[in-house]
Amino acid sequence: FFFEYDMLTEDHSKTTRMDSVATDDVNLKVKLWVKQVEAQCKPDMTHWCTGSQEEFNTLCTQLVDSGTFIRLNQQLRPNSFLCRTDPRELEGDLATTVICSKNKLDRNQTYGWAEPEATKRDLAALLK
Repeated sequence: FFFEYDMLTEDHSKTTRMDSVATDDVNLKVKLWVKQVEAQCKPDMTHWCTGSQEEFNTLCTQLVDSGTFIRLNQQLRPNSFLCRTDPRELEGDLATTVICSKNKLDRNQTYGWAEPEATKRDLAALLK
């Protein structure tokens, strides 16, 4: 499910491939955005979701094996899992979560507000 991509030529003739499944139908802007984010964040791997049953099964098994998911009784709740957020993580997230919008009034009272372009600059600096 994980892929390495070929750099696009100027005429965009090369396609991103994922385990022999072409993703030609993925919008070119999305492909370029993903490459930009990969270059900034340097992830160990990138996963393009296919939505297949096999993919669902694989990802759920990985999440169960890692302890993130708890498989529920398959007789009563087929294909169902429990996933909880660590309360310590949530407290920190709420304290640092901001809504980025041009208009400060777009946010609700729970979160802070930040100007989008300034936030983009701040995040880009953190990823260097």
